[in-house]
Amino acid sequence: MSAGKYVHYEANATSTVSSTPTIALKACGKWDFQLHAVAPVLDNGWALLGEPSKWVPVSKARFDSLETATDGSATSASVTARGPEGEKIEVAWLAPGSTTPTVVSCTMPRGSAVSVQIGTANPKGSCVEV
Repeated sequence: MSAGKYVHYEANATSTVSSTPTIALKACGKWDFQLHAVAPVLDNGWALLGEPSKWVPVSKARFDSLETATDGSATSASVTARGPEGEKIEVAWLAPGSTTPTVVSCTMPRGSAVSVQIGTANPKGSCVEV
């Protein structure tokens, strides 16, 4: 991975995110395994964790146009999600300094693209038709 700060979580335990520089792996048996997701911390402290229910939480096929903003002490981030009209999606974000993600639920509009937004002034997030 390139230089920078990252956060990670075990796919079956998305409720807790860690910023430790190493990932501790436990011994696995024949029928169990661990899958860890790693996300870069963006320039203003937010991290896009993606869709917590997916094996690949962030992909180019689903997301594009990731943007951040900082205005004084207020920070925000947004990403465009694409999918079929009517599909319900959940997108997880990690706020600066937090270890608990915020999940924003959206329904794909008629145009099949939605901007998923979050910020210190919008801590629960929102969905805006693109």
